[in-house]
Amino acid sequence: MSNETHKLVIAIEYLNTAATLWVHDLNHYSAMHLAAAAEEISGKQCRYGGTPSHTDELKEWARQALKKMNIAYDEKEAFKFVYASKNAIKHMDSRKDSHVNLDARDEASRYINMAFRNFQKLGLESFLLEAVNQVVHDRTIFVDVESDEDPVEQRP
Repeated sequence: MSNETHKLVIAIEYLNTAATLWVHDLNHYSAMHLAAAAEEISGKQCRYGGTPSHTDELKEWARQALKKMNIAYDEKEAFKFVYASKNAIKHMDSRKDSHVNLDARDEASRYINMAFRNFQKLGLESFLLEAVNQVVHDRTIFVDVESDEDPVEQRP
């Protein structure tokens, strides 16, 4: 018996699973793949709702920075880096493309963070497990500009 399921529900499951794997230091490529899929689905939902996704904002920031520095670039090529690691583990285009060289744990945390930002924009972060918050917290640099103490607290 089939069930109709909203794709955001699936994306939440993907992201929660990815973060759980990451927190327990397991299956980094699976965590990366699941988090990237969650980011892609949640990013599309942002766009459909008229809000730029986190990735859209990163691309616009890079576009503006390159423009201000008068650096010529091919937009498609310049922004392939956002999904380069996801595509590297997902596609095998030839025999020469049978290996990847990347830090899967680090990349998984990056995609988890990107997906989390999209879920924040959608107002759905309350559906995410504490594991997602833990990854975001552990992989974020916090800056307190109002404190008299050392302004940067870095999480490992």
